Amino acid sequence: MFIIKKAILVSLIFSLIVSTSCKNEPTHRVEIDLNECLMSLISSDERVLLEKTIKEYENHLIEQKILHSSKSFSYYNLYKKIASGNSINLKNDFKFSDKIDFLSRENNFEIMDCLKDLKKTERYLNSKVYKIEKGIEYLEERGILTTSQKIAQNVISILSPEDFELDYYKLNAILFIEKNNMNSY
Repeated sequence: MFIIKKAILVSLIFSLIVSTSCKNEPTHRVEIDLNECLMSLISSDERVLLEKTIKEYENHLIEQKILHSSKSFSYYNLYKKIASGNSINLKNDFKFSDKIDFLSRENNFEIMDCLKDLKKTERYLNSKVYKIEKGIEYLEERGILTTSQKIAQNVISILSPEDFELDYYKLNAILFIEKNNMNSY
């Protein structure tokens, strides 16, 4: 049950702060709809606290030299290094998961309902988000161990450095780092 709650929490976080960086996009990206769906389920105080916590964690990752900067290429380069098999120490003492635990919900059905219809749309099925999910599912279906390296290879095969200009993908990277950090203890 805890794993399911964390997975839903991660899905919520993945989609949380995209709208601010996507408003000037010439085409309406599916990440905006994911964000709007999920943002409607948290309070404005929770949004402010989440944004503050994300910024603090990003700064911590820069101080720890896990990220070189907050620029999009820094996030992409991190995935690129991991994908190439370079040993990167993602261990840090920030405890991001603990600090965003305030987002946990007893009833996650609202989140699932919110996403269900969106995930059936043509735009979603043609999105980079979907391609990344399918790439990971492909590995799992074939019994290939979904290591950090394999996930990073999947991500950089679909995303460009420019995609990390979107908060959505930066946040995915932060959660990827946090997941690997939790596994290192």
